[in-house]
This record gives sequence, structure tokens and C-alpha cells, in this order.
Amino acid sequence: MNISVKKSQNDIYLVLEGEITVSEGERIKETLCKNLTMEKAIEVDLERVTLIDTAGLQLLYAACQTASQKGIPFFLKNQSSAFTQAVNLMGLSFQTQKGSLLENRG
Repeated sequence: MNISVKKSQNDIYLVLEGEITVSEGERIKETLCKNLTMEKAIEVDLERVTLIDTAGLQLLYAACQTASQKGIPFFLKNQSSAFTQAVNLMGLSFQTQKGSLLENRG
């Protein structure tokens, strides 16, 4: 798993590459939490994600929820097929326009 971070005056752009799994969870969580404290818009590029497990989805979902509660714009961009497949398997939905994960209810 590689994480690159690009910061500008108004936003933060994170690129996740490789496998987002429980073994990488703490590292990803630290990166997301650190950047959420800066209270800048965050975009997470998922184009190069090759595998994501339940733990990885939970981290991204929690980050979406935390950002929403704090009023921080948070967008998941360029979803890889591995990400889309995991979202569908977990019964979540992905709002393309908003770039966020939601629980499917019903």
C-alpha cells in the first residue's frame, strides 16, 4: 500500500495505491485522521486500489462520516473496479456526484 499526499492552501489530495486491507488499517487511519484535523477539503483517489477488504471500507466510511459531521468536504474519486466490487458486496452504495459512501437501508 502506497499513500501519497498533496496539499494546497485549500485542499488535500490523497492517492491510495495497492491493497487497502486490515494489515494496512492503522497506517491509513493515521493518514486520514491527521488530514481531517486540518479542516480542508479532502479528495481520496482510489483509481490504483487493487484490493479493499471490510476493514478498508470501514475506514473510508468512517472518514466520510467524520468529515460530514465536521462540515469538511470529503470526496472519493476515480473508484477502481476492486473498490466498486467491495462496495457492492458490503451492501453499501456510492454516490458518484457526492463522492461518498452510504449505508443501504431497507
